[in-house]
Amino acid sequence: MRRINCPNSGMIVRHTGWGFEKDENYPCDIYVERGNFYVDGRLSNWWYWKRILPDGTLSDTESGYGSFEECPRDYEIEIRVKCTT
Repeated sequence: MRRINCPNSGMIVRHTGWGFEKDENYPCDIYVERGNFYVDGRLSNWWYWKRILPDGTLSDTESGYGSFEECPRDYEIEIRVKCTT
């Protein structure tokens, strides 16, 4: 799979993990919410994502360092946003 250093918000990618996570459920497919590879010229690599669960729903938001590659599966997800004024 092709490595992705800086995924865009809204992309679905595979999170390959870094080998020191408490949760051993890597690699996993995720929906990228936001994050940065570089901030003010410094390496940041901090991301926010939702895992794509086996039933096709999204998990709660998780965050951490990222190591990503192309997702080998095609997904169709629906995202609902509640707006308040």
